[in-house]
Amino acid sequence: MLLTWKLRIVRLKEQKKLNPRNSMIYKSITKYIQNSTLTSYQKEEALQQIMDMILQAQIENKNINAFIGNDLEEFCDSIINEYSLNLSFIYKTLDFMQSYMILTFSILFIPLIIKGFFSDFSFDLSTSIDNFIIISIITLFSLHLFRRDLQKNAFIAPLPLKYSISANNYHGKGIFAYIILFFAYGISKNYLSNNFGIDLSSQYIYLFNNKLFLLILFIIVSSIQIYKNYFNRQKS
Repeated sequence: MLLTWKLRIVRLKEQKKLNPRNSMIYKSITKYIQNSTLTSYQKEEALQQIMDMILQAQIENKNINAFIGNDLEEFCDSIINEYSLNLSFIYKTLDFMQSYMILTFSILFIPLIIKGFFSDFSFDLSTSIDNFIIISIITLFSLHLFRRDLQKNAFIAPLPLKYSISANNYHGKGIFAYIILFFAYGISKNYLSNNFGIDLSSQYIYLFNNKLFLLILFIIVSSIQIYKNYFNRQKS
């Protein structure tokens, strides 16, 4: 963690040496890579490497397109893929699980907590199982789609048509997956209701009455974070 901050401080200091054009391109690259699945240390290491190349080209009065090319997306993806080889499947899976759990429960319960503050501190932290499943499905795919949107908007410089097409295809596949999942859930919900008399809309999860569940959730999220910190220290 300390080494990551050192690299970031050096990078921000060196970034001031870039001319306006190179600075614009570097900021685009930075935003794209920052929204990747690399570890914090890997992001800083990659950005520092790119910074050194751009500064060297600038000193030699060379066009940075010589090593970046004409497609920023392709260049950024090649850097991300190179560093991703060092990420284990376990790390990627746990990182996704952690993000999924935090985002799902934030969407579900933060609005209820805020509402409680404006209702004489009367907190009703409950949600139907139906609502929980729907939010879970949305979160499951939004994690990737949202990150992709941030990457798409990272580029300040004009983008080649190729990127716009790939982004549209990506969203098309995401929307199709949403439709399939919601359709499958709708069938399952009707099946449970018609054959077993189970109405998921009337079944509720009460957060205050499930302290053991909250404790287990906290332990899982904390354990994942400890593992990620250990992994990053080992790589640094």
